Amino acid sequence: MPNVDIKIWEQMGKNNIRTIEELHQITGLSRTTISRLINGNKKSIRVETLIKLCQTFKCEIGELVVIDKEKIQA
Repeated sequence: MPNVDIKIWEQMGKNNIRTIEELHQITGLSRTTISRLINGNKKSIRVETLIKLCQTFKCEIGELVVIDKEKIQA
């Protein structure tokens, strides 16, 4: 299975969002969900979650979710 990286820290930095708590307040997503996404402990992501994050960060899904192409070919 390919490695999927969720670029939340990078997007938070670009948008001057400094803490998980601040992202929680802005998006309404639980702190647990945000932490699990950041730490890679999530097996699935709801589309609604991706939409909220992309709207908050003003980015496309491909800027937020990155698949390690080397692992796909292996």
